[in-house]
Formats: sequence, C-alpha cells, structure tokens
Amino acid sequence: MLPQIGKLGSDYMEWVNKPVDRPLRLFGPWYLEMCTKTPWYIVPIFWIPVIIYLVIRGSENVAAIANEPQLLYGLLSSIPCTDGSFMQTRRMSAGPFATFHFLIHGLHHKVPFDPYRLVFPPIPAMIIASILYPPILLLFQTYSLVALAGGLTGYVVYDMIHFYLHYGSPSGGHLYFMKRYHYQHHFVHHDKGKKIH
Repeated sequence: MLPQIGKLGSDYMEWVNKPVDRPLRLFGPWYLEMCTKTPWYIVPIFWIPVIIYLVIRGSENVAAIANEPQLLYGLLSSIPCTDGSFMQTRRMSAGPFATFHFLIHGLHHKVPFDPYRLVFPPIPAMIIASILYPPILLLFQTYSLVALAGGLTGYVVYDMIHFYLHYGSPSGGHLYFMKRYHYQHHFVHHDKGKKIH
C-alpha cells in the first residue's frame, strides 16, 4: 500500500483523516511489515537500557550532569514536539512528502484503533536517532550522548502517554482532559490537539 500513497496527490489529507477500523498492510514482505507494528511495552523494554547506557557513557562524572539540569529539562520537554507535528497541518500533496508524513504520523490517523500502530517502532526510531545524532554531537559536544538520552527519554514518555490516551481509562483530571482533546484531534478537528503534553 505504501507506494500508492504518493499518488493520492491533493486527496491525501482527506483520505488520511478518514479512519478505518481494520488491519492496514504497508509492505508486501513480512519482514518489512513487521517493522511497522509494535506492542506498546516493546518501546520501554528496548529504549530504557539504551538510555541508561547513553547516560552512563555520556557522563564522565555525575557532577558534570548535575551542573546542567536545564539541558536535560529542555530536551525532555522539547524533543517530543519534533514527532512530525510540524508537518501535520500542512497540505501534504506531493508524493514523497505525503509518504513521509504517512510513515511518521498519518498511519496512526488512518488506523487509530490498531494497538500495534500507536507507538513508534524501535527500528525506524533507531534510524532517525542515527540521523539526528551528528547534529546533536555538533550542538552539545561533551554532552551529546546525554542529550541523545534526554531526547530518547522524551520519545519514550511521549509514546507511553499517547498509548494510554487511546487505551487507558483516566477517571478525571488532566489525563481525562488530554484523552478527550486527543480524540477530538483524531475524529473532529484534525489540525488541533496534536500535542499530548
């Protein structure tokens, strides 16, 4: 199905925002399709050890990190905003842009009831993290591994909250409001309610 998305042209945004409640196959080969589906618990199982490793390797001593709490806080609060939402309100009609948008965010809009498509799979996330690491290295130099760990922590927290908003049952308070707001984003106002934080 993935090769057909770029051919939708100006109909892409309308199509992607009409959810379906059925399985959606992106690739023919099973090994590629497998990389697009992830149970929610795989994200923390896979990434928490990686994050711990990056923090340990990236911190030459605990005092160095303790002197830079704003770095970690800034990354934890801003990295999840780079989940593709900068593109979500744009009219994605050009083939490669529509396909990229679909892979990053649109797939979840097309099949919001598929529990295996609510979190971002580790294999594509590893590819993205590998692409983002060189600029992180340039920006943060000594703290680059810790900065990457902060970004990955934000990604894990974002995905866990996002999954909970779909399958959890908050009984009130902020998470209840977030769930209602997020569902409005899916089913009523597609250009609003993108953020979960």
